[in-house]
Amino acid sequence: NQPVIGTLLVVDDEDDLQFILGEHLRAIGFEVLEARDGREAVEIAIERLPDLIIMDIALPVMDGVAATRVLRANARTASIPVVMLTARSAT
Repeated sequence: NQPVIGTLLVVDDEDDLQFILGEHLRAIGFEVLEARDGREAVEIAIERLPDLIIMDIALPVMDGVAATRVLRANARTASIPVVMLTARSAT
């Protein structure tokens, strides 16, 4: 077992993408937390304070943009970097 190099929160409602990202990130030494929607992401982030959040834009319950706004408004989570992703085409 290698030491954990950081904690990431991966937020996506697509099981395949969640699995692939989680497996690759764990393989290189990250602890990976997972959420399926924006509300769950906010709850986990406030409780666990991950080093980075990788969040899909299109999520059920609360989308990634709204969840990021909530995180930015909370003093505990305001400084956590958020990387937004989407599987949708820009065209």
